[in-house]
Amino acid sequence: MESSHVFCVTCNRDIYDKTVKFTTNTLEKNKSVLKIRKKHNLKFNDISLPEEVNENTGYLVKCYKNFLAVIKKYRENEPSTSSIYITIYITIFFMNLYILY
Repeated sequence: MESSHVFCVTCNRDIYDKTVKFTTNTLEKNKSVLKIRKKHNLKFNDISLPEEVNENTGYLVKCYKNFLAVIKKYRENEPSTSSIYITIYITIFFMNLYILY
């Protein structure tokens, strides 16, 4: 049985067993951050995210961290996304633990 390839939306690479599929939660976080990046013309503002979770798009943990890292002054202008960052840090922490084991 052949496994499907999951491509990173940030770098467009498919690294076997390293690319993580989006969940509804992670995709929504990425969409919120992409809005900030587009609004302020920041790096990675040209990334194309899927409308909904699918089997072929995801992210590499390193790319995910880089994409979600937005300077505080830009986040403060977006009050609806402030609570997302706590969840992001917790998610990244547990993702790193999962990768280690």
